Amino acid sequence: MLQPNLRDDQLQQLHEELNRTAFQLLAVNQAMKMLGSVTQLQQTLELTVDMFIEMTRALYGCVMLAQRGSEFTVKAAKGGDAAALLDRRISLPPKALQWFKAGRKPVIVSGETANLPDHVREAVSRTPLPFALWVPLMVADRIVGFVVLSEKFRGAPFTGEELDVLATLAAQTAIAIENAKLVQRLKGKVQLANQELRQANRALSLEMAKLQAIVEGMADGLFVTDANNRITFVNPAVRDYLGWGDSAVEGMSLQECAPTETLTEVVNEVATGDTDQSERELIITEPLRRVYAARAAALRDQKKRLQGVVAVLSDITALKELADMKADFVSFIVHELRTPLTSIQGFISTLSNCPPGSFDDETVSEFYEIIHSECVRLLGMINELLDVSRLEAGRPLPVSIAEVDVPPLVADIVKMQEYYTTGRHFLVTEIPDDLPTVQADKDRVIQILTNLLSNAIKYSPNGGQVTTRVVADDGQIIISVSDEGLGMKPEDVSRLFTRYHRVITEDTARIRGTGLGLFLTSQLVELQNGRIWCESEYGKGSTFFFSLPRQRLDPAEAPPGP
Repeated sequence: MLQPNLRDDQLQQLHEELNRTAFQLLAVNQAMKMLGSVTQLQQTLELTVDMFIEMTRALYGCVMLAQRGSEFTVKAAKGGDAAALLDRRISLPPKALQWFKAGRKPVIVSGETANLPDHVREAVSRTPLPFALWVPLMVADRIVGFVVLSEKFRGAPFTGEELDVLATLAAQTAIAIENAKLVQRLKGKVQLANQELRQANRALSLEMAKLQAIVEGMADGLFVTDANNRITFVNPAVRDYLGWGDSAVEGMSLQECAPTETLTEVVNEVATGDTDQSERELIITEPLRRVYAARAAALRDQKKRLQGVVAVLSDITALKELADMKADFVSFIVHELRTPLTSIQGFISTLSNCPPGSFDDETVSEFYEIIHSECVRLLGMINELLDVSRLEAGRPLPVSIAEVDVPPLVADIVKMQEYYTTGRHFLVTEIPDDLPTVQADKDRVIQILTNLLSNAIKYSPNGGQVTTRVVADDGQIIISVSDEGLGMKPEDVSRLFTRYHRVITEDTARIRGTGLGLFLTSQLVELQNGRIWCESEYGKGSTFFFSLPRQRLDPAEAPPGP
């Protein structure tokens, strides 16, 4: 009866061992799947310590990863007081590490079954908590860490089968840890690359914003065409220059919307590949006449293939007008210098070539007076040119400020101008008797008032009354010259005191001038701490005002004109 019972016990024990082995294999399989699916290093380490404790029923355990040299750092821990070991550094001598590396298997380090060399026993005994089992985690011939476990629940021993399963699990765990480290490093590199990319994008966006602000805010007009000569970009200035306004010209052919053929030609010269750069002068007549310097340049890729054309338009209207004014000025000066010189030469020739006694003393005196007057006129023009030249060179004009009695000075200047008038003009003065003196340069005041009176007469071709008024007002004397001449439009008044500027209309076309008189006059007034301004009505006449201080002031203290 004993033999059957013993056989049943053996069968039962075998069945239990098979079930336990199957469970362990299933657990290893599940563990491998779980480890393979986790890519974050910390999760992998925590899962590792959980599985080892669960499979062995150890009281606590931790995972240590290799650092520099022979140092290891606790990165995951579970059970008991193991959590206190987190981030603790544990050092193993190189000789002990070499022994673990040679064995490549889990090692029981406590109890009766422990069979360790003394140097290894001493090394593992230095840990803050007692551990019963050390499982090396190896990849190839390199130890990447250890799983260390305490004794089992109720002091149960570690079996050989458990050690074999743990060895298998340790090999897969080491690979999983290395994979997680690799993923972590790759993620770090990806994050760094993404950060650098974001920084590059921000820098590019900033540069694009700067470029856009520059292009949109630049005074020059700019537009870009593609390889098919269709407009792809325009800035606000070029819309204004070419009269495009708010029209949606992007996508249109340049030939469809160019206001002049010259613009199409300068772009086509580059677009056809004849040249990489082209420049033309472009004239727009509507709504106002403007002159532009149009420059086009090719846009090419790295293979030198034409991708489009960029064109820039610079407004050179003012420069062209200035050049024309200077040309007119030279012509006028030659004429004006020739006139008094011809007159002087004629009278001197008459006096020198005629026999003595040909003219009576009164006639000869009149001839000399005319010669003197023309010399004074010629000298005045030369001095005016020298003054303008000095101003253009940035040098100040000399002024000598002193006390000036205005009424007799104004009366003398008006009387002098009567010599140049015809019977159609009537020069009138309105000067109070009790005017105070002013602080001014007498010669410059004569120059200023002479210029204003000369202009009033010149720009009243049909004659009329020219009135010179002097009034005292709030610490200053205001002198004005009014005419009943041609007058000006408001837009012309705003540019009166610009050098070389002349108001050109059908009525003024026959009146010659340098365009420098009022410019020089304004500079002379300001040098004496005064102000100059004009009121005009087109077709009815103009009034020019200038003020002089009664006391010497700094320019910043001078009272403003209206």
